[in-house]
Amino acid sequence: MATVRRRFISLIAAGLALLPAVGAQAVLDTGLTETANSSGLAQATGKPDVITIVAYFVNALIGFLGIIFLLLTIYAGFLWMTAQGDPKKVESAKAIIKNAIIGLIIVAGSYVITNEVFNAFFKANTVLK
Repeated sequence: MATVRRRFISLIAAGLALLPAVGAQAVLDTGLTETANSSGLAQATGKPDVITIVAYFVNALIGFLGIIFLLLTIYAGFLWMTAQGDPKKVESAKAIIKNAIIGLIIVAGSYVITNEVFNAFFKANTVLK
């Protein structure tokens, strides 16, 4: 219980120590919107079309699945290193790594297929980059 209280107090202290940094995040008008408009980029206040929104969603989903792969790989590596010679735990860790790699291959393939579909049908060749 004492360690939980100590961690809680240190978390609160760290939060209070970083609180003055919030004031440094003042909104600055650096002219970035005018620069984007003069360069021919989309208006900062304009709404993106549906294809762009779907492409961003697919890209975020594929990135999230990549993070899950990384977490599964770290978890399986931890299981393997803490197996202490138990062949059952080692086999379980190997199976998790194998399935994570298969999942990564499927996610990479889906990225390629999605990118080609967006390029072919919607001429949005820079959306998923």
